[in-house]
Amino acid sequence: MINKNKEILEIVKVISNGKNALIYGSLYSGKTTFLKQLSAVLVKEKINYFFIDCKKCFDARSFLTEYSKEGLRVLSEKVAGAVKDAYQTLPNIKPSISSSGTKGAELTMSYSLTDDDISKFASDVLQAPYRISQSREEQVVVVLDNYENLMSIENLNLSGFIAKNIGKGVVYVLSTADQELFLAVNKKEQKKLAIDLVKTIERPTETQLKKNIQLQFKEQSIEEGAAQSLVSLLVGDLKAISECINFYGKKALTIKEIKKNVSLILEQKEQVFQLYFDSLSVHQKKLIIAIAKHTGQHVFKSQFIYNNGLISVPSVQTSIKGLIKKQFLHKDDAGLKITDVFFAEWLRRYF
Repeated sequence: MINKNKEILEIVKVISNGKNALIYGSLYSGKTTFLKQLSAVLVKEKINYFFIDCKKCFDARSFLTEYSKEGLRVLSEKVAGAVKDAYQTLPNIKPSISSSGTKGAELTMSYSLTDDDISKFASDVLQAPYRISQSREEQVVVVLDNYENLMSIENLNLSGFIAKNIGKGVVYVLSTADQELFLAVNKKEQKKLAIDLVKTIERPTETQLKKNIQLQFKEQSIEEGAAQSLVSLLVGDLKAISECINFYGKKALTIKEIKKNVSLILEQKEQVFQLYFDSLSVHQKKLIIAIAKHTGQHVFKSQFIYNNGLISVPSVQTSIKGLIKKQFLHKDDAGLKITDVFFAEWLRRYF
């Protein structure tokens, strides 16, 4: 992996002082990979943590589910007392819990909640890390990757909740790919949220990515041009590159194997990607296919609209807003990009 030890140590120091951290990383910058590395350090230091991928939190119900699952993961270290602890930590959720003998100490749950229940219990779920911290008399770290998604969930008021509970045993590492939101957190807001570190994760250069690939394959042969091929195919997305590399084992890095492994990943994700695609409107489908094939830099050009059957500029604008809200698209200075590079590759291959 790209060496980020210095940045991780900075965050660990802030956490140790009971303060929060805010991280910005543009799309494909390796932000999520960095946070996973931070989580590994927290495990090593025996620090309890929640890791929430807020991209999965597109509404109150999904937020509640993701947050509760992390709470149960922390509690499941001690399976015998996990059920009792879960009812104490999530008193109003009343989850149905079972342990898995084949997968070890794993807990699952299901709900029977109405929409009214979800709004009522949202703050209850946010309190879970604090209850765990109090019961264990230990600090709990909550890592919220792409936390901007939570800002749009009605009645949640994440910022207000964090500000109200500063100094109660829980610290936050907030990350975002939304530059406007990141820049909007001024000195006053930082003080209100006890943010003691504001950090930008720079996107790895092509040279750094290729060097990283070479280090991971130092015991295997690398075909000429293979590292460049991997970086180009996955548009420099460190997370996607790492996922592809994990398919290799001890085989040599060759262009043929790269293409094979990407195909295997797409095959593995086929059902999920089809569900993604089926959830879109007809116009959104046409637009995201066009962006996958031709990039998102010229979506408002008349030729682009005409060639891809996109009707008009207003209809394109409406579809873009919907796709960004659903986390399929991301907008930055370079234009529109499809958030998941494997989904983009799937679209190019099948449409």
